[in-house]
Amino acid sequence: MSAKVKLSGALPGNEEINGLDAIADKLVEAPETLWLVLGWIDVKDVKDVTDTGERIPTTRFRRIEVVSKASEAPQELRNMVLRLAEERTGKTPLPIDAYAAATDGLVD
Repeated sequence: MSAKVKLSGALPGNEEINGLDAIADKLVEAPETLWLVLGWIDVKDVKDVTDTGERIPTTRFRRIEVVSKASEAPQELRNMVLRLAEERTGKTPLPIDAYAAATDGLVD
């Protein structure tokens, strides 16, 4: 769980901007399936922690669209995700399928 950024639990209520609603049945049928989604976020509010001086933003999804099951995602998008993670961390990341298998049951 991130200590620097929080995520609002609410999703957009409008079906036109909440693509998860379209796959609700699939999510119930196979909850272990990983999905690749594209999301637009903004900051809902910022919490000031007076003890530490930290400012912690709470983000929210303003729009979310489903691309595909992660295992069926276009290779171009899979490569983009790996490249972005490497740029952010400076480390070569595991592909999501390998990460999911290695952390099965360990990730919240």
